[in-house]
Amino acid sequence: MNKRYYILGLVLCIISCKSELKKDEAQAKKTYKRLHKNKHWGFVNQKGDTIIPFGKYRFLNPIDDEGMILAMGRGRSGYINIQGDTIIPFVYEDLSVFSHGLAPAKKMVNTVLLIERELLSFHSNMKMKVIFTNVN
Repeated sequence: MNKRYYILGLVLCIISCKSELKKDEAQAKKTYKRLHKNKHWGFVNQKGDTIIPFGKYRFLNPIDDEGMILAMGRGRSGYINIQGDTIIPFVYEDLSVFSHGLAPAKKMVNTVLLIERELLSFHSNMKMKVIFTNVN
């Protein structure tokens, strides 16, 4: 009987933590605005202050559910967070958004990669695993 209460408590705690994370993510999406200016992208906060400067990246995707932004600049793609910290290095010729924990990427002419992410705890604390697949 005590085991059931322990498991129930653990499940409720996990659900509670996930809902708080979703609230934080939703707030981040509302707090920052992605703008396009003079063929470059940037992010500003609610006050209009520049958070990610225009001209630094050729393209910025909207903030995803994990607080990550797909960015393209200087001929390579990578991921950053809203503070501008690099999460996935800018070494990929082509990189896509994550879907079901995987992001397809192209690093060399005949090499396609899948980048896997597992959420360890709140916000951008992620473990990356690269799965290589050669294409001939």
